[in-house]
Amino acid sequence: MSYTVESMDEGAIILTTMGADYDVTDDMLASSDETFALLESGPTRIVMITDARLLKVNSLEDILMGGKTINDPRIQRTMHHPKLIKSLSVINSKLLQLAVKGLNSASFGHTDIPIYESPEDAFNVARKLLYGEASTAG
Repeated sequence: MSYTVESMDEGAIILTTMGADYDVTDDMLASSDETFALLESGPTRIVMITDARLLKVNSLEDILMGGKTINDPRIQRTMHHPKLIKSLSVINSKLLQLAVKGLNSASFGHTDIPIYESPEDAFNVARKLLYGEASTAG
């Protein structure tokens, strides 16, 4: 499978891991639908973490298609869900980092998604947001 969506910390953290063959349209919509279902059934405060370290971007067209897909209503209902307190990303590709930073613009509803170098860093921030203190548990 090109992605996994996991519920962690009793539903308070949703981890999406993108594989190397993740499709920025079809898989983005499908993984968003799975995430939305977890948001709906989860606790009142949830942090999403997206691990995109394996994702391969083959062209600028991939980035543009991903940007177009972000505005799909299925994605927007997930990104702006009332239970979602923050979205975090783990990305090592400079191109993808720039693309995610570009989401913090009027065209994408000023969607601020901080980027981290490691899953451990993202999990520590998520747990601090949720529980008020950093955790070293992974």
